[in-house]
Amino acid sequence: MDTTLRQTLEHKISQKMIQSVNILQMNSQELNDYIKQISLENPFIDVNDEFEYRKNEDAIKISEHNISSFELQNVDYSLSSDENSFENIYVPQEETLCENLLSQLLCGDYTKEEREIFFYIATSLDNNGYFPGGICELMEVFNINYEKAKYCLNIMKSLDPKGVCAENLIECLKLQLDERDNYHIEYEIVSFYLDLLGKNNLRKISELLKADIKSVLKAKNNISKLNPKPSQGFSERSILKYITPDIVIVKFKDHFNIVSNNFNTLNINFDYISTLKDNSFDKTLLNYIDKKLDELETLQNSICMRNNTLLKLSEYILELQKDFFLYGKGNLKPCKMKDAAKSLELSESTICRAVNGKYLQCCHGLFPLGYFFSKSSYKINKNESTTIDNIKSIIKNIIDTENKNKPFSDQKITELLHSRDINISRRTVAQYRDSLSIPDCRIRKLY
Repeated sequence: MDTTLRQTLEHKISQKMIQSVNILQMNSQELNDYIKQISLENPFIDVNDEFEYRKNEDAIKISEHNISSFELQNVDYSLSSDENSFENIYVPQEETLCENLLSQLLCGDYTKEEREIFFYIATSLDNNGYFPGGICELMEVFNINYEKAKYCLNIMKSLDPKGVCAENLIECLKLQLDERDNYHIEYEIVSFYLDLLGKNNLRKISELLKADIKSVLKAKNNISKLNPKPSQGFSERSILKYITPDIVIVKFKDHFNIVSNNFNTLNINFDYISTLKDNSFDKTLLNYIDKKLDELETLQNSICMRNNTLLKLSEYILELQKDFFLYGKGNLKPCKMKDAAKSLELSESTICRAVNGKYLQCCHGLFPLGYFFSKSSYKINKNESTTIDNIKSIIKNIIDTENKNKPFSDQKITELLHSRDINISRRTVAQYRDSLSIPDCRIRKLY
């Protein structure tokens, strides 16, 4: 019998490592839910249900040009009356369009059937605030005659915001024009030439209406002030998503503070454990207590590692992107996750897990952590690069300052970017312009 020796290398992943990796990937809300789930299985956890922002002891001081060393500060953000205090802002629950419409009908003298029809219309509106089914749908659903369906639908159309419950965009705009006097040209354009208006073909509209170009231009400006989506400004609770930031960066006059979000912190009830141990001689119970305590220690260590990793990453982002936090969008520096990993002496996969699903809030808004890491960048010169976000800001600034009577074409914008050593193609300029919801030069042109 032949015997052979074979050398193999095995890498075993322990349960503790798996738990640590999973917790690192969780955002604040997911971690909160996970701790609550564990508390149902482990009787020695006390879950604190109060929302709490706890300031890190490290406060990053930053001036216009320099970042100084970290400084220990003790600030109670929620209770301090100091002018630099961090205040929690209460956001009231928003009203839906359906609720708003039905509230306007509360004092009306309507029959039970009519109120049922009103409720049906209000709950059947699409995302724009239109009722596409119209009179025919009401006749079929409620088995009523044309006059009754038209009466109920007209009452709904008379409610605010104007244009609501219209069958389509054209009727929505016409309902708003009905409220205004001397808007004959606007009414004609909306009724018959909306496609030409969308293409900014004002000369063609002028010829068809036999009106001068100034009157058509005035009509265009008036139509642009109408609301094509009456549902705008109202909450859609079915798709409403609340985001809890994992990191908040607070800007003061001469420095920034990093505030970490501690949501349902892990608290161990040692009094309960001591009572059980002092009054029990059952080995099975004592072994159970020790086992659960080991589980809690592992969980606590994993949460601590997650929080420390997030803090280090936040400090790195603040130090690297100081111009962004000082001046806002358009000032991001190119940075990749592998750069952060190298600087923090962590693996790129750890950085990726720490970034995934996490959010950072600052005075400029709420951003996913991934926003601060660019997948690609453009070289301006040998020693300097810029991000796609910065290029978009430059394109927007060029268009905002152009002569609207002779707006820049995509080719001209490309040439202007080349003059700034930003070498991108015309097709890329068009792609970035579209992503900013800016129309091409033909639509932007004023007559």
